[in-house]
Amino acid sequence: MRARETLALLAKVSQKVIGIDQSAEMLTTAARNCANFSNIELRSGRAEGLPLQPKEADVVLCMLLLHHIDNIDAAFKSIAHGLSDKGRVIILDLQPHHQRELKQQLGHQHLGFSQADLETAAASEFELVNYIALPEDPSAIAPPLFIACFQKR
Repeated sequence: MRARETLALLAKVSQKVIGIDQSAEMLTTAARNCANFSNIELRSGRAEGLPLQPKEADVVLCMLLLHHIDNIDAAFKSIAHGLSDKGRVIILDLQPHHQRELKQQLGHQHLGFSQADLETAAASEFELVNYIALPEDPSAIAPPLFIACFQKR
């Protein structure tokens, strides 16, 4: 599922959805594909400094983002800043793997995350609610995924 599809699905069940990306091209595509939704707002920004006001969001969804970020601690601090009290962050990303070529080919900064990796990185801001390692798809060339949910402390 692409981010623009996710924005549209979330807009159907939320009062307000804020989509954030650092790529102008991605934001332009999202704007074109989400034009029918008046409750979607798009902003330019990076995970290490999200363009959110303090406590502006109740939930932050990070889809296949963390493995691209060099400074995970800064990202978690930025997410916590934008989340309301007891807000939640849901993360969909790569499980630990050994495909080092993804660093050169796709700019990955990390070779996935274990539950312990995430708990350590998020410990000052968040408490882990759940971590689910999704089953590996034998036909997929990408590493297996996980989904994790954290609650703001």
